[in-house]
Amino acid sequence: MMNDFTKEELRHLADAILYCPLESRREKLLLIREKIKSMIDNYCEHDYRTSNESHFKCKDCGIRER
Repeated sequence: MMNDFTKEELRHLADAILYCPLESRREKLLLIREKIKSMIDNYCEHDYRTSNESHFKCKDCGIRER
């Protein structure tokens, strides 16, 4: 699930990739960084206000509370 990381943690990961000394993997790491940036852009804070019986669903993205 996307929110296994906080938005701040995702930002730290994206920043860390820029300073990674592994030049042989630079292209692959930059592709991963783009995915992380997409996760940040689509990050949902999950506002569980909508109730459906005993399950709560995020009103923004529809993901159910665990």
